[in-house]
Amino acid sequence: MLMPRDAVLKKVDIESINDKLDHAATVFGGASRINPRSEDRDRAIVRAFPWFVACCVVVSALLVISRGDFLPWKILDDICIVFVTAFALLGTWALYRLDSGPFPLWFLVGFVIFAGAVMWFYVTGAGAMVLLRGASSLKPFIPGDVDEIVLFSDMLLTILVLLLSSVGVLTTISAMIRKYLPGAILSIERSAAEGERGPAASFFMVPDVLDVKEVEMDPVPDSHVFDLRSFIELTVYAFSMGVMVCSALFLNPIVLDAVPQYNTIRIMVLLSVFLPALVIPWQAVKSTGARVLSSAPRPYYLWTGAKKRLFTWYAMLGVFFLTFVISVYYGKSIETILGYYMQYLVPLGAIAVVSGLLYANCFARNLRDIVCYRFYSKRQKMLEEKEADTATH
Repeated sequence: MLMPRDAVLKKVDIESINDKLDHAATVFGGASRINPRSEDRDRAIVRAFPWFVACCVVVSALLVISRGDFLPWKILDDICIVFVTAFALLGTWALYRLDSGPFPLWFLVGFVIFAGAVMWFYVTGAGAMVLLRGASSLKPFIPGDVDEIVLFSDMLLTILVLLLSSVGVLTTISAMIRKYLPGAILSIERSAAEGERGPAASFFMVPDVLDVKEVEMDPVPDSHVFDLRSFIELTVYAFSMGVMVCSALFLNPIVLDAVPQYNTIRIMVLLSVFLPALVIPWQAVKSTGARVLSSAPRPYYLWTGAKKRLFTWYAMLGVFFLTFVISVYYGKSIETILGYYMQYLVPLGAIAVVSGLLYANCFARNLRDIVCYRFYSKRQKMLEEKEADTATH
């Protein structure tokens, strides 16, 4: 059977890009290595994460009380500042505990500096500083109202926080997935053996008609040194998720009337740092190839259910058009609405690309391998326990 011409060209183009990335990795001298402190890093994050979130909540409450301004969008701005700063501090700690990917860390930092500078110049061109002014005031700056030192400091701080907070978010979500995903997937098989449908089967939307026999891993093989597929998927889906989330604000007539535009844009820019945490779980499941085997002729891949849970595409699309019609009905011009999107899409794109590059280079493959290893280790332990119980009885 012949493939369509467009599909053949697309496959050739992707292979060509992969070949060029392989060559670039050898030129820059990177090498994939697992950091010997990664196990301790993940263990510390999982253990401390509840306290970490609790501290962020307490600091956010204190910041809101100290400012004495209890408008909802200003409270949300304070919360975003605190959480992004906290994850930047976590990223500082995790930066030297990262696994090495095909591209060296200095190359990634250079790319982040470029992407962060593009984002900063784009946002400040609209008259709103990203971090310094957000941490001290909610008023936009007027050109000439602040000196060059303040502007330069804001640019450096923005780039630094973009890099470190992205590392912090990716490290945290990867540690959680390594810890809990293998057991969650194995629980599908364990519950089926007991004649039950557990919460994991419900989350992954395993059809009720399937008589689950076992769950197995079929990981995607490595054909190139750089995981281009993970980079593209995380970047595209994080960007798409950002567009859907911001639509709830940009198309809401109440928000358009009550919240200053620069405040809305800054909140969305800061929230965008956390969008990869909504994409990586199903992406990690997909990379492991986790699938349910049953009497059906074809296996059921769990990532399809996880993706449906995390992405309510059609519902969000309906909300998008509904809020758009409502906004236009209440007198909001299409030019005003498009202005919000134009100011936000460039920062969103920069953050999505940075997160995708960091994830594909330093997290994706090691995450897949560890999840698969721990899954089969837990399964072996479960089988040994069953044999021991059988021998006892």
